[in-house]
Amino acid sequence: MAAARTLTENGITAAVINVPVIKPLDGATIAAMARRARIVITAENHTIVGGLGSAVAEALAEAGTSAPLRRIGIADTFAEAGSREYLFAKYGLGTQNIIEAVWRGLAINRPTPIAPVIEASPGVYAPV
Repeated sequence: MAAARTLTENGITAAVINVPVIKPLDGATIAAMARRARIVITAENHTIVGGLGSAVAEALAEAGTSAPLRRIGIADTFAEAGSREYLFAKYGLGTQNIIEAVWRGLAINRPTPIAPVIEASPGVYAPV
């Protein structure tokens, strides 16, 4: 949500679809939104292989949409253990990474906006 707000504040209309589960995937909603988009970004806090990004890629391909897809998540690697902040920074899972993926994907020729710092209380899930 913070990435979408930052993008909107910088002239990029952004929509967020909450996908709480991969099965069953609401492919119709994803495809409908993608048809209106210049780029689709998926963001997940685990592996992109076989995860949300893969499921969305399949839905977009089957629907014949043309929006490019960029996946934010852990690449095909074994992950380390550590604090939420360390892991999000190491694997590029933060709000800033989402904004940068949009900026690169749309080839915007101006400085990338900086994501706001969102403080999370100890024991609270990451606010991305």
